[in-house]
Amino acid sequence: MGKDVVRIKLRETGKPDPPSDLFVVNVTHNAVSLSWKAGFNGGFQQQFRVRFKKKTSEEYTYSDFIAGNASGAIINGLNPQTDYVFEIMSRNVVGESDYSEEVAYIKTLGKIIDNYNTPR
Repeated sequence: MGKDVVRIKLRETGKPDPPSDLFVVNVTHNAVSLSWKAGFNGGFQQQFRVRFKKKTSEEYTYSDFIAGNASGAIINGLNPQTDYVFEIMSRNVVGESDYSEEVAYIKTLGKIIDNYNTPR
């Protein structure tokens, strides 16, 4: 007879791990669509927050908190033809994770001018 060995690693509850695999799905002239993989939630429901800044700035802008079942978000209100840096973190009732080690760099597209609908 053979024997099976199963090892189960349990972790204590606590603050969540940072999300990973931050990825740019799509970029427009004023928005970016991001996706990520959630890290260990610390044993509690978690939420995510994206922070971003212009590449030449030190000042971050923060998104509202995003539901823990989400694996992506769209960040609107960006400036056309501008370089940005994005990071993500998670939080639960115990505390906040660090921001992700993965950083997404993007350049928004130029604004499209619609000559067909421009009054003449």
